[in-house]
Amino acid sequence: MNFLKNLHGKKFYALVFVGLIVILTKIINTSAQTPQANLFITGPNDLSTLTSGSYKIMLNSGSELIGFVSVEISFDKTKLSLSAPVAATGPLKNQIIVTNVADANANGVVTIVLGLSPADVANPPSGEFELATLEFNKTGTPSGGTSLTFNTQNFSVVNMAAQQLTVGSQNFDISFDAPTQTPTATLTPTDSPTPTLTPTNTPTFTPTVTPTQTETPTPTPTATVTPTPTPIANQPATLSLFPNGEFKITKESQVDLSLLISSPIIGVDAVINYDPLAVDIINVSSSGLFSGNFIFNNSSPGILRISATQTPQQSINSGGIVASITVKPKIIGLTELNFNFTLGDKSESNVIATNGEDILQTTNGAILDILGLDVFAYLNLKTPSENLAIGHVASGSVEIVDDTWLQNFTTDNDGNSQTWQLDYTYLNSELFFRLKSSGFLRRRISQTLLEGTNVLNFGNLVAGDLNDDGIVNNIDVAIMYQNWFLTGPSDYNKDGIVNSYDFWILVNNFFREDE
Repeated sequence: MNFLKNLHGKKFYALVFVGLIVILTKIINTSAQTPQANLFITGPNDLSTLTSGSYKIMLNSGSELIGFVSVEISFDKTKLSLSAPVAATGPLKNQIIVTNVADANANGVVTIVLGLSPADVANPPSGEFELATLEFNKTGTPSGGTSLTFNTQNFSVVNMAAQQLTVGSQNFDISFDAPTQTPTATLTPTDSPTPTLTPTNTPTFTPTVTPTQTETPTPTPTATVTPTPTPIANQPATLSLFPNGEFKITKESQVDLSLLISSPIIGVDAVINYDPLAVDIINVSSSGLFSGNFIFNNSSPGILRISATQTPQQSINSGGIVASITVKPKIIGLTELNFNFTLGDKSESNVIATNGEDILQTTNGAILDILGLDVFAYLNLKTPSENLAIGHVASGSVEIVDDTWLQNFTTDNDGNSQTWQLDYTYLNSELFFRLKSSGFLRRRISQTLLEGTNVLNFGNLVAGDLNDDGIVNNIDVAIMYQNWFLTGPSDYNKDGIVNSYDFWILVNNFFREDE
């Protein structure tokens, strides 16, 4: 009976213990944050019969639209070696930082920092997509296995709202040994021995001794020595400006300041040099990566200062976009935005760790290829022609009044001329265009050119100026009489004969002059 009581008590405490484990598990699972994006690798797991392998670095961001990714992958350089430059094979085409082959094989680490190209801003990637491809060769004849391992302290995935996403990852295992075949066991039959009968002893009754309870001694606690933690060395940081590429003159565009770190930090200062004759700094906005103060200053021409700090007693442990800089290019050609940086000089660009150390080691500026805006124009006109085969074919010249721009033209049946490209300096200002076609008075229109293709609509030409002196009068009537019943320029309706109908067209414009 005492045994049953003891057993009952043990079951109770066991159930309580299991219940606590379940509750703690739920608390832990509830507090864990579900990753918004996941990094993984695809490629051959078995290299036992291969000398090399191609591995794709993949990201699944679900519904999040991605603009920036930073990853770091470690490999065993005694078993694998990178055989080709890292290739950005996915929709993030702007390579901000990519470790070269020599450095990767020397350190066993590949760093890949990619951003969205300006041309793809309207169509950022989401869901499952490639980031880059790594080509590895086996080093010698390795045995056993190895792994391609993500550095979980150096993730950075930023969406188009400049928000840092939580990231999960799956490392990738590679085997160099062929799988071993397990032999199948063969059963050998054996003869069963004849059982021997053993006589049974008659048990003798032994009285049960009731134990006396003895007081349990109290254990003396042993002091535990707490080890002193070994300080972890800070890892170097990188500041970069991106994208590099083509920008259009006078069009406001965005350049992002990005941070790459592997150690906790409390603040960043970026001192950026630029050519004030080539670009204007319109605005600088914070991405919200830092929760403390955000300050920028552009009072000195050619120098932009940006500072971002974390809330006191806090730090940030992963990088991303720090700020977005709105620039307005002013001249065509190449210009550069670069950092004022000297290693270890805290008065210039710096990244300050939680122990006060400046850990900025590398900076990457941006090269802007400033192009002119695309400005095109063609003219459209109408003549008195009633001949569908000929239509509104005409030739002549068109010019910008009080300017050197002048072009000859020939229109098609619909009255449309060839297309010309104009200088971007003609944009967004009122211009006066004047057209002259032989046998017609000059027409003049005003138009403001916009980026893209513009139509210069001159409407109906004024017929009757057969001597091109700028007025329709009796001299033009005399010229028409000389061609009566013939064909030629006086045949305004293009019916193949000069007659009273053409005369009617002319006299309806009598005494009109050039515009």
